[in-house]
Amino acid sequence: SNFYCVVMFLKSLFRSSFSPFSASSCRCVSTAPSFVDRVRVFVAGGRGGQGLGKFGRAGGDGGNVVIIADASVNNLSKVSGLKRFHASSGEAATKHRNARHGNDTIIEVPVGTSVFLETGRPIGDLTHHGDELLVAKGGEGGSYLTSENFVGLKGDRFHIVLELKLIADVGLVGFPNAGKSSLLKALSRARPRIANYPFTTLRPNIGVVEYDDFTRLRMADIPGLIEGAHENKGMGHAFLRHIERTKMLLYVIDVGGFQLGPKHPFRTAEETLELLVDELDRYENAMRKSKPALIALNKMDVPGAESLANEFEQHYSRIVGDRVGLHRISTHTGEGLEDLTLEMLKELSTKKETVVRLGVEELENYLFTSHDYV
Repeated sequence: SNFYCVVMFLKSLFRSSFSPFSASSCRCVSTAPSFVDRVRVFVAGGRGGQGLGKFGRAGGDGGNVVIIADASVNNLSKVSGLKRFHASSGEAATKHRNARHGNDTIIEVPVGTSVFLETGRPIGDLTHHGDELLVAKGGEGGSYLTSENFVGLKGDRFHIVLELKLIADVGLVGFPNAGKSSLLKALSRARPRIANYPFTTLRPNIGVVEYDDFTRLRMADIPGLIEGAHENKGMGHAFLRHIERTKMLLYVIDVGGFQLGPKHPFRTAEETLELLVDELDRYENAMRKSKPALIALNKMDVPGAESLANEFEQHYSRIVGDRVGLHRISTHTGEGLEDLTLEMLKELSTKKETVVRLGVEELENYLFTSHDYV
């Protein structure tokens, strides 16, 4: 990226030798993939192939546009980069053989993606790996049923909106520097940026926790929040919106307490948990209570951690209730991490999942009235 900046700088000097240099003409471009959780795309089914009336042969049907949920896909960045998805047209009929159908176009999305019509009406949710959703049907191949000239019909053509409603199974909740990124790195294949200053995480990092029986859980390290997040301070609403789209909450608390900066008050571990719970409840009162949760009391390798943890353990249940389990961990030494991952799986195994789909007749009625016949 530094070489790119030098080249751009020399180009700007060459093109305008007597113009004052503007810093905006040289920008170092990051190659890191961005996290995209909502995108509007155009989908078009393939056109039906031309039939051959003389021999009574129908043209091939156009291909469909199908969305498939893939557990290995973390966000919608690849879909965002394309924007338009066209299935191929059906073959024209010949006197020697039947025409082949057009190829389908597949859109791979993360598990937990919801699909909407542009009007906001839901088409369906893809909540499991391998779930499929037909969003644009190909046109019928030309025959005596389509027109007297055996002309193939156009496929469905319209815009849809994809939104990642579920970004992960487990959402890490904690103030900056609590060790969320370190925990994600220790438990999964993700490699988040880690440093000793607030807001290291600028966008959600998604990691996959793998178990011996090949079960997988997605874990999200979401940008750190501060007091007042419900009022959109710091990364407030962005953080809380992402947390809302996880199945389970994992509070990551620094056993030694937390202080955002020199101008901010120091908070004990107990006070930190109170603030986190308060921010969640102020944003959406029912959200926290509807999700299973655990507490990871981190940095147990520092001096004096045991006594601080004992004190925290005596009081935390009055804040989150008796059903929230506490795990003492250290991302530095690995203490307690195995027990924590097993408990996460146990908590999530009791949560039921459902698939919501728009009725077939309702969808077909919409598509019939939304065709672009011009």
